[in-house]
Amino acid sequence: MSLKIVIFEDVVNHYDKLCRLFADYNAEFHYYDLETDPTVLQERCEEIARFGPDFIVVDLIKQKATIEEIRDPGVRIVRSLCQSELTRAIPVIAYSITLQNDPPGRQMIETMRQYGAKTIRKVKNVHGRNYATAERFFDAAGMRPSE
Repeated sequence: MSLKIVIFEDVVNHYDKLCRLFADYNAEFHYYDLETDPTVLQERCEEIARFGPDFIVVDLIKQKATIEEIRDPGVRIVRSLCQSELTRAIPVIAYSITLQNDPPGRQMIETMRQYGAKTIRKVKNVHGRNYATAERFFDAAGMRPSE
Protein backbone atom coordinates (compact mmCIF):
# COMPACT_ATOMS: atom_id res chain seq x y z
CA MET A 1 0.00 0.00 0.00
CA SER A 2 1.23 3.47 -0.84
CA LEU A 3 0.12 6.09 1.64
CA LYS A 4 0.36 9.89 1.53
CA ILE A 5 0.09 11.97 4.70
CA VAL A 6 0.37 15.71 5.33
CA ILE A 7 1.59 16.60 8.83
CA PHE A 8 1.45 19.98 10.57
CA GLU A 9 3.69 19.75 13.65
CA ASP A 10 6.05 22.08 15.50
CA VAL A 11 8.30 19.50 17.15
CA VAL A 12 10.54 17.63 14.70
CA ASN A 13 10.85 14.70 17.12
CA HIS A 14 7.05 14.32 17.13
CA TYR A 15 7.02 14.46 13.33
CA ASP A 16 9.68 11.73 13.26
CA LYS A 17 7.58 9.57 15.61
CA LEU A 18 4.57 9.94 13.34
CA CYS A 19 6.71 8.93 10.36
CA ARG A 20 7.92 5.82 12.19
CA LEU A 21 4.33 4.97 13.10
CA PHE A 22 3.58 4.54 9.38
CA ALA A 23 6.87 2.89 8.41
CA ASP A 24 5.17 -0.39 7.44
CA TYR A 25 2.85 1.35 4.98
CA ASN A 26 5.30 2.78 2.42
CA ALA A 27 4.17 6.26 3.44
CA GLU A 28 5.16 9.49 1.74
CA PHE A 29 4.96 12.63 3.89
CA HIS A 30 4.54 16.32 3.30
CA TYR A 31 5.60 18.31 6.39
CA TYR A 32 4.70 21.81 7.54
CA ASP A 33 6.37 23.28 10.62
CA LEU A 34 3.81 24.98 12.87
CA GLU A 35 6.58 27.06 14.41
CA THR A 36 7.83 28.65 11.20
CA ASP A 37 5.00 28.05 8.74
CA PRO A 38 1.71 28.41 10.64
CA THR A 39 -0.71 29.46 7.92
CA VAL A 40 -2.98 27.75 5.47
CA LEU A 41 -3.61 29.99 2.51
CA GLN A 42 -5.19 29.27 -0.86
CA GLU A 43 -1.76 28.38 -2.27
CA ARG A 44 -1.12 25.94 0.58
CA CYS A 45 -4.48 24.23 -0.02
CA GLU A 46 -3.60 23.95 -3.72
CA GLU A 47 -0.22 22.42 -2.83
CA ILE A 48 -1.85 19.92 -0.46
CA ALA A 49 -4.51 19.01 -3.03
CA ARG A 50 -1.79 18.38 -5.67
CA PHE A 51 0.06 16.11 -3.23
CA GLY A 52 -3.18 14.11 -2.84
CA PRO A 53 -2.87 12.92 0.75
CA ASP A 54 -4.97 10.14 2.23
CA PHE A 55 -5.32 12.28 5.35
CA ILE A 56 -3.89 15.31 7.16
CA VAL A 57 -2.63 15.35 10.76
CA VAL A 58 -2.61 18.71 12.58
CA ASP A 59 -1.03 19.28 15.98
CA LEU A 60 -3.29 21.88 17.61
CA ILE A 61 -0.87 23.75 19.85
CA LYS A 62 2.69 24.94 19.58
CA GLN A 63 4.93 23.53 22.30
CA LYS A 64 6.35 26.97 23.09
CA ALA A 65 3.02 28.78 22.86
CA THR A 66 2.03 31.64 25.10
CA ILE A 67 -1.42 31.50 26.68
CA GLU A 68 -2.72 33.78 23.91
CA GLU A 69 -1.35 31.41 21.24
CA ILE A 70 -2.52 28.17 22.86
CA ARG A 71 -5.12 27.52 20.16
CA ASP A 72 -3.11 29.00 17.34
CA PRO A 73 -2.21 28.10 14.74
CA GLY A 74 -3.57 24.53 14.78
CA VAL A 75 -7.23 25.40 15.22
CA ARG A 76 -7.08 27.93 12.38
CA ILE A 77 -5.31 25.39 10.18
CA VAL A 78 -7.98 22.74 10.84
CA ARG A 79 -10.74 25.25 10.13
CA SER A 80 -9.07 26.39 6.89
CA LEU A 81 -8.46 22.84 5.66
CA CYS A 82 -12.00 21.73 6.45
CA GLN A 83 -13.55 24.78 4.78
CA SER A 84 -11.44 24.97 1.62
CA GLU A 85 -13.08 23.48 -1.46
CA LEU A 86 -9.67 22.07 -2.38
CA THR A 87 -9.07 20.13 0.85
CA ARG A 88 -12.44 19.59 2.54
CA ALA A 89 -12.80 16.07 1.11
CA ILE A 90 -9.46 15.03 2.68
CA PRO A 91 -9.87 13.69 6.23
CA VAL A 92 -8.31 16.03 8.81
CA ILE A 93 -7.20 14.60 12.14
CA ALA A 94 -6.57 16.97 15.04
CA TYR A 95 -3.82 15.43 17.16
CA SER A 96 -3.12 17.12 20.47
CA ILE A 97 -2.50 16.67 24.16
CA THR A 98 -5.35 19.14 24.77
CA LEU A 99 -7.96 16.64 23.55
CA GLN A 100 -8.74 15.16 26.96
CA ASN A 101 -11.79 14.47 29.07
CA ASP A 102 -12.01 17.77 30.94
CA PRO A 103 -14.16 20.85 30.13
CA PRO A 104 -11.56 22.60 27.90
CA GLY A 105 -10.66 19.31 26.20
CA ARG A 106 -14.28 18.41 25.51
CA GLN A 107 -14.87 21.91 24.13
CA MET A 108 -11.88 21.55 21.81
CA ILE A 109 -13.09 18.12 20.65
CA GLU A 110 -16.53 19.58 19.93
CA THR A 111 -14.99 22.51 18.03
CA MET A 112 -12.94 20.10 15.90
CA ARG A 113 -16.05 18.01 15.18
CA GLN A 114 -17.97 21.13 14.17
CA TYR A 115 -15.24 21.89 11.64
CA GLY A 116 -15.45 18.32 10.35
CA ALA A 117 -12.16 17.01 11.80
CA LYS A 118 -11.62 13.80 13.73
CA THR A 119 -9.60 13.85 16.95
CA ILE A 120 -6.86 11.73 18.51
CA ARG A 121 -5.33 12.62 21.86
CA LYS A 122 -1.54 12.84 21.89
CA VAL A 123 -0.46 11.08 25.10
CA LYS A 124 2.45 9.01 26.28
CA ASN A 125 2.33 5.93 28.45
CA VAL A 126 4.73 5.34 31.32
CA HIS A 127 7.35 3.95 28.93
CA GLY A 128 7.33 7.12 26.81
CA ARG A 129 5.56 5.46 23.89
CA ASN A 130 2.61 7.11 22.26
CA TYR A 131 -0.75 5.38 22.66
CA ALA A 132 -1.73 6.36 19.13
CA THR A 133 -1.29 3.62 16.57
CA ALA A 134 -1.38 3.74 12.79
CA GLU A 135 -4.69 1.88 13.01
CA ARG A 136 -6.22 4.68 15.12
CA PHE A 137 -5.27 7.20 12.44
CA PHE A 138 -6.64 4.95 9.69
CA ASP A 139 -9.87 4.53 11.63
CA ALA A 140 -10.19 8.30 12.14
CA ALA A 141 -9.59 8.80 8.41
CA GLY A 142 -12.16 6.14 7.53
CA MET A 143 -9.53 3.87 5.95
CA ARG A 144 -8.97 0.13 6.10
CA PRO A 145 -5.44 -0.31 4.74
CA SER A 146 -3.66 -3.58 4.32
CA GLU A 147 0.09 -3.90 4.71
